[in-house]
Amino acid sequence: MFYNIFRVIRKQKGGTNLLLQNEKTMLVVSPVGGNVERWQHGNTEVFFPRGNALAGNKLRISGGMHQCLPNLGVLPDTVASYGLPQHGPLRNTLCSGILLKDPNPNRQTHGGASMRFEIPGSRNAFPWNLYGSIEIVALPNGFRYETDLVCTSFVPGKRMPVCCALHSFFNTPNGGCVEFPDGRREFRPMAAEVLTTGPVIDIRLNGIGKVVMKLEHGYRQAVAWSDSPEYFCVEPTMGDGLLFGTPNGTYLSHQEHLRLSCSFEFQPE
Repeated sequence: MFYNIFRVIRKQKGGTNLLLQNEKTMLVVSPVGGNVERWQHGNTEVFFPRGNALAGNKLRISGGMHQCLPNLGVLPDTVASYGLPQHGPLRNTLCSGILLKDPNPNRQTHGGASMRFEIPGSRNAFPWNLYGSIEIVALPNGFRYETDLVCTSFVPGKRMPVCCALHSFFNTPNGGCVEFPDGRREFRPMAAEVLTTGPVIDIRLNGIGKVVMKLEHGYRQAVAWSDSPEYFCVEPTMGDGLLFGTPNGTYLSHQEHLRLSCSFEFQPE
């Protein structure tokens, strides 16, 4: 059955969740941060659905996929005065200007959405304003997630540090691992590991299938980690989050654009 529809499915605090569908792909997308709250292939949950999960001895909200922007993780001590939250403010920012995309027979875009975001800075803390857009396109066996980011500086000539990432939680009720080109399979719970697989990463979800993650624009590496047997995180990143704001980190100049793109393809068992 072919699904070339786009529907609103339920209200949530701060906006209305959206449903994107294309053939067997189903995505639940929140206008808050452009977060993907759910990814299903047919009846199979590919992402751990956003909700409560047991991490260690604590119950907390996890799952789906949110974008870490402009920072990944907790700020290094050297730039703690910026006052940015862990994983950045975008994931809790209500986006606007939502446009729904109808099926287009000339492209592989049978359901998608775009939205805009604006995150004001502060001259006494983080002296940059952030503007940008997010586009999410449902594909027959997965989806593509693109972001365009630009900053304006309060201080002439002052560049903005940036280290964005996609924090994706894959569903692993039977365990999971990363498959390396040499046949190695590896998964270390509780240990963050930088993957050396190149721009294409194969993620095995035992008893479910395989996800092929492709780092297309802006993302240079991926990090794997987990703090729960219920999910396995593989995160495309621009680099090491600990380098944010350091001389070895990445920076944007005033009104410079940054394009980020990653695609996900599911292959069922």
